[in-house]
Amino acid sequence: MHGRAVLKDGRKLKSVFTTARDAGYMDTAKMLVCAGVLLLNKSHQVGGVVTPAYAFGQAITDMLVKETGATFNVEMQVDED
Repeated sequence: MHGRAVLKDGRKLKSVFTTARDAGYMDTAKMLVCAGVLLLNKSHQVGGVVTPAYAFGQAITDMLVKETGATFNVEMQVDED
C-alpha cells in the first residue's frame, strides 16, 4: 500500500507498507489477530469508531513488522525541478 502526505510546512512524505505474502487474504487475517492481541493487552488509548492506526498508534506497526514480516517505510519526498 502506498501513501502520500503533505505536511503543514509544505514538505511531502511518501510511505510504503508491504506484506510478506497475500495482503488480500492471509495477511489480512494476521493483521486482525495483531489488532485483537493489542485489544486484549489494553494497549489502545481511545474508544469509539476509529482506524487501527489511530487506535493503536505505533504499537500496531511494530507488531505487524515483528510478527508477520510486513515492512513499513516513510521517507521525505524531494521535489525534482
